Amino acid sequence: MIRASLLPLAPVSLWLSCVVVNAQAGEPVPGQGGSKADRPPRKVIVGTTVFGPFGKYPGLAERLDELCGLVDAMAERARKLYPGLGLDLVILTESAATSTSGPAHDRAVPLKGEVRDTIGALARRYHSYILLPLDLAEEGPRGPIASNAAVLFDRQGEVAGIYRKLHPVAYAGSDELEAGITPGRYAPVFKCDFGNLGVQICWDIQFDDGWDALGRNGAEIVAWPTASPATALPAARAQRHRYYVISST
Repeated sequence: MIRASLLPLAPVSLWLSCVVVNAQAGEPVPGQGGSKADRPPRKVIVGTTVFGPFGKYPGLAERLDELCGLVDAMAERARKLYPGLGLDLVILTESAATSTSGPAHDRAVPLKGEVRDTIGALARRYHSYILLPLDLAEEGPRGPIASNAAVLFDRQGEVAGIYRKLHPVAYAGSDELEAGITPGRYAPVFKCDFGNLGVQICWDIQFDDGWDALGRNGAEIVAWPTASPATALPAARAQRHRYYVISST
């Protein structure tokens, strides 16, 4: 694993790794009627960050520009380290695109428009999947809601899927989850061209249900955008379910 500080003394670091996805013999693949061993090992180039989006929020346009700069640096590093391969997957950290303070309905932004246009174009430019976490403004069955979400863009810049955090944090002294976040209901596995990708976000690490579902449904890599630097629990999840867990924190 390679670490490279992007800027002197800046609270941002970049990691690039080449993950060799090796299937485990004898484990069933849901819907495929075979084992993971039927799929050959694949090299997957993954970029991830240590990024602190705290302090005064600069606004959506400036934050997206900052995140694009991180992906630019990942792509350049990947080009030098892995000639001819390039980035397969970028994992940005929890709530990377949105503010970390105030009520959820004020923090949340819609996917349509600036977010989708900017990150979609970035994914196309580098022909890479990009996982963008943000507080997402959506329309629920009973009106507007805010989800702590991670949006997966494919290599063509299209939205390949959305994961919504199953277990938002309940802060002491409040009856709201993360100042108004609505919990998600599912832990989907996304079928990417390099393999099967699952997502969990931060506090999900404390609960078995999402991790178990991803294991049952054939996830090979689980992206974990998070505010936590924990290593023991994600390592335990990886060992139990025989998939890779890659954090962006």
